[in-house]
Amino acid sequence: MDYVREIMNTDKLEKLFFIPESLKNKMVEVIIIPIQEKNKGIAKLRGALKKYRNTSLIKDEENIWERVMTEKYGNS
Repeated sequence: MDYVREIMNTDKLEKLFFIPESLKNKMVEVIIIPIQEKNKGIAKLRGALKKYRNTSLIKDEENIWERVMTEKYGNS
């Protein structure tokens, strides 16, 4: 894993970070280490419900909206 390590005066860091009075105008060590990003929630869930699918019902879902509206409101 790559990282950055630098020793510098806190005067250079005041624009980026809050520096307490006790550390102002002193040399400090700055270490930058990347964090590991978690996978996006969408990618993790893809296919999670696959085991519950019923392929025989997929054909019936084709015109379900029309059928439900016809049943509820009659012939339009």
